[in-house]
Amino acid sequence: GDANKAEQLLKQALQLNPTGIDSLYFWGDHLYRQKHYAEAKIALQKALLAAPRPGRETADTGRHKEIEVLLADVNKKIN
Repeated sequence: GDANKAEQLLKQALQLNPTGIDSLYFWGDHLYRQKHYAEAKIALQKALLAAPRPGRETADTGRHKEIEVLLADVNKKIN
């Protein structure tokens, strides 16, 4: 609901885990929703490069699929 509050919390998450798949994905999703497509693309591309999490392989696979779907949407908006 509150984009400003969401941005504040997502920035805090990025400070705690700047290279994490979840923090980057949710940041990219937020940027996409705010129509900041170029910035969203960067965040999502970084999310795809996030280190795998031991014991979280299934979750990482699912998150990668979500990132790829959103990234495809971002690319449509940019082109």
